Amino acid sequence: MLKFKLWIYKILVNRKPGISYRYHQYHDGSVGIHKIISWIYLLWINFCYYILFCHFLGNIPDSPIYEQHYLNLKKSESMEYIEKKHLSVEQFVEKIKDYDVISFDVFDTLIFRPVSIAADLFYLIGTSCCTLNFKNIRVWAEWDARIKRNEKYGDMEVDLGEIWKNLEEDTGLDAIWGQKKEIEIEKQLCYANPFMLEVWKRLIDMKKNIIIVSDMYLSKETIEEILHKAGYRGEKKIYVSSEYRLNKASGRLFHQVIEDLYNVDTDKVRVFSGRNLLEKKKNIKLNKYSMVHIGDNPHSDQSMPLGYGIDVLPYQNVNINVAVYRPMDMSYIIGSAYRAIVSNHIYNGLKKYSMEYEYGYIYGGLFVVGYCRFIHEYYKKQQLDKVLFLSRDGDILKKVYNKMCPEDNTEYVYWSRKAATILMANEDKHDYFRRFIYHKVNQDYTISDILNSMQLQELIGQLSDWKNIWLEKEKEQEKNSYILAYKQLRKSDFSEEKQRTIKEKIEYNFSENQLEKLRKEHFIDLKPEDKLTDKNSFLLRRFIEAKWEFVINKYDEQMRSAEKYYKDVLRKCSKVTAVDIGWAGSGACALSHLVENVWKIPCKLTGIIAGTNTIYNYEPDASEPFLQNEKLVAYLYSQQHNRDLLKKHNPDKEYNVYWELLLSSPTPHFEGFYSGKKGEKDMYISELDISLKFGKYDENLEGIKDIQNGIVDFSNEYIECFKNFPYMFNISGRDAYAPMLVAASHNERYLKKIGEKFALEVNVN
Repeated sequence: MLKFKLWIYKILVNRKPGISYRYHQYHDGSVGIHKIISWIYLLWINFCYYILFCHFLGNIPDSPIYEQHYLNLKKSESMEYIEKKHLSVEQFVEKIKDYDVISFDVFDTLIFRPVSIAADLFYLIGTSCCTLNFKNIRVWAEWDARIKRNEKYGDMEVDLGEIWKNLEEDTGLDAIWGQKKEIEIEKQLCYANPFMLEVWKRLIDMKKNIIIVSDMYLSKETIEEILHKAGYRGEKKIYVSSEYRLNKASGRLFHQVIEDLYNVDTDKVRVFSGRNLLEKKKNIKLNKYSMVHIGDNPHSDQSMPLGYGIDVLPYQNVNINVAVYRPMDMSYIIGSAYRAIVSNHIYNGLKKYSMEYEYGYIYGGLFVVGYCRFIHEYYKKQQLDKVLFLSRDGDILKKVYNKMCPEDNTEYVYWSRKAATILMANEDKHDYFRRFIYHKVNQDYTISDILNSMQLQELIGQLSDWKNIWLEKEKEQEKNSYILAYKQLRKSDFSEEKQRTIKEKIEYNFSENQLEKLRKEHFIDLKPEDKLTDKNSFLLRRFIEAKWEFVINKYDEQMRSAEKYYKDVLRKCSKVTAVDIGWAGSGACALSHLVENVWKIPCKLTGIIAGTNTIYNYEPDASEPFLQNEKLVAYLYSQQHNRDLLKKHNPDKEYNVYWELLLSSPTPHFEGFYSGKKGEKDMYISELDISLKFGKYDENLEGIKDIQNGIVDFSNEYIECFKNFPYMFNISGRDAYAPMLVAASHNERYLKKIGEKFALEVNVN
């Protein structure tokens, strides 16, 4: 029978690489009905290939660059799942509390692993034994051990020793060492399903008779250690297939359980038909054995025990929606870890989470962990004295970073686009006017609004000066034009008569009457209530430039206060980096220029950003020189790497906003630095005698807190799972961006839905 199955597998799956690829894409990791459908799918693609001559199915298809997933736009994934398919802890306990014996499956029921497919655990074992392709070698070693066992003893239940004996023969790896290493890694990575742990604790308090029934090659002692470490204590007995050489899948392990507990002739057990607990009503008399089994496998944990007179209460496998909602186009190991941690958390059934929380957990968590690791590696490589996390994007980053790298010297420092723009006004006038004026053209801002945002409200009352300023400028330009015209005329080879004619025309064009006429036609007044448009924006700039000495004097207080602040931050530092979200890197570059060139602080400052300007920006190459000379470094993408993301990330579709939302902070906007003690809402630093001024809060603070909580929870779980595997924190920018690519599926519908809950300002306010 076994040889026949292998022959069928070889014929239907392994003959054509395209068929094998398509089958495994659908089958691997599937459970229940999905696994049955995968077999039907296998037959269908074979039929299409051999009967309908669809020979293209024999070739592995080109992989799409970006995946498309239909995400839930109405409610969070956890809400949808619990409301439709899952019992609460209280309901679950109520269903089973009256049974004399309660049996539990172990893996994917009581215990979770941080990998989406159990065999992916072998990737991590492979790194310890330095063996290429170890995962597949380990899988086939186990399969071969089962075949040998079947040929010799008539059953296929093997223990870890038999598997590693095969591995030793095949690879030369020491079997004793290998067993110890695999058990060690299993113990390190396994953790409790929080839903089932709550159920378990309540049953223990009720002094219920609990047993464990598991199909597993690990020993009973190892299973016991894993359970106890996870918080499961008080079980009466553990049944493991490797110990009894019987399994749940055939039903024979349940034979053994019933025989031990009820002293029943196992040959007669099969005739008894169990009843599905879900169909039982409260207070109805229990079945013959007063026993219920709980597990996730539709066959081994549900169909089999039912056939032997044991009631069941199914527990839905948490990977139910992996293929529907999670990105698959990721590196094998990080992708498996990411999908598992998300599924284990979101779909265990214990809690409902908000859409904002899940936005942080699912789409921001991996990015923040990877970004923090990237920063840490830069910190070590450059031998930095300190990492500066710039407000407000750095708020959540610093929280996670300190958890990951508590030994590194870090500080959360106050900075903003607005503060940088003001302090750099005299150093980069172009950027000053670009952010404050040109970025706000035709957006319903008044001139009064603009001057207030520039903290130049005193100039509102001086707008009446504009006419005289304009006239003086015009006269000067006209004079220069007049002189130039005559110079050109004198250099010409025209005849005297021709020159005289041209001279008369020049003089007429520059006559007082003509000029006055032109002034009336072209003069545009500047009034406080006027909207900022493309017609008056340049004139507003000219007005401010005419008052430039006042402007610089106005900002002098902030400049001196900021200098005090950063001299204190950077004392005893010679080399630091400033961390921001992006995109041109102007925040870090501005701070670097001020520190090194204006304030003359003896400290080299570089910048780290998540991503750079893209091809969709008006100035896509704005930061290119700084990226090239490594004054700036980028994590997710830049001109130098992940160019597909560079072309995908479109600020016109609000991509910048969605990323900034992930790093938003429930703190007010930072406005600037001032001397002395100011308002009650400001932060006064007495030892420096300066105040940090803050503005308004973003809308939906609770939603922002939920996003941060989601990121923190994912980070904590990832750190806890892989604390003994430091290489698991080497998360590429491409992998970190992968969840957001899924969120951007189908014209960013999901992201737009999230964005509707907030009102973020991405420009200088």
